[in-house]
Amino acid sequence: MSKIELSASLVVFDTFYKTRSVSSTSEILGISRSTVRSHFDRLAQMLSGGDAITRRGKITNEGERLYDRIRHDLAALSQNLDNIAVTSPRRGQFAWASQRHPIYLLDDKTQCVPIIYQAWQAWRSGNAGLESLAMRALVPWSLILRPWTEGWVLVEIGEKSSFATWFGAERARYFKSGLRQVDLTGDISFAETTRAYDEAARWGTPVLHHVQACIPRIKGADNQWISYQRLVLPIKWGDELGLAVFVARTNNIQIDGLSEQNRHLLEPDLLMEDEPTQLGTL
Repeated sequence: MSKIELSASLVVFDTFYKTRSVSSTSEILGISRSTVRSHFDRLAQMLSGGDAITRRGKITNEGERLYDRIRHDLAALSQNLDNIAVTSPRRGQFAWASQRHPIYLLDDKTQCVPIIYQAWQAWRSGNAGLESLAMRALVPWSLILRPWTEGWVLVEIGEKSSFATWFGAERARYFKSGLRQVDLTGDISFAETTRAYDEAARWGTPVLHHVQACIPRIKGADNQWISYQRLVLPIKWGDELGLAVFVARTNNIQIDGLSEQNRHLLEPDLLMEDEPTQLGTL
């Protein structure tokens, strides 16, 4: 079991332990009951020597012992997922403000852009492999990265991604040919972006940010305001670890300390608020 699979299974087991119901766990996490049980089987095989941790919808003695053994890891995982870091707006040629949010914000459809919500649903339902139907269906809206000696290398830019539709297909191809560290906001958020990528890979957990920035959309042109939600998902890519990054332009961002007078709204034609279509099996 990979770190990614283990993190997802721990989330499922923790939810079940608190609800004591497969049906409730299924409903809360938006996954099928058979998927819930498959996560239990994974944990049993890896952490309890194959002994069942649930039986007929109830936690076994082995499950209780397992939970007691891993509850500190679950608390650390929860703290990691819920950590909020605020970066103050920057002055100068580029303006930029960002705030990290707990991933449970993604469970509220009113708080997140549809493609971000869909990506989270696919990941937490156990479809963390790029070869899975759910993740492959989302690739057109994503940036796919893999580890590189100096960080991360961009290997695929989805034609429907914010990166491609904001900068244009030609400039996107240029970025793909030479980019080693990727972010819509450029060098101004280099350090934070790198931390988000490294953390997602290290812990096997998603990272969610809301961002507002003023950056050049076209080379040589004046800077233009953009606001977006960014979700970094660790994924399996064959035997390798990779990252799927989803960026959705929206005015629905929450950044503490960003006053209304400093909030710049995108024009309707630049928003990515539509429900993605032709996603296949999710």
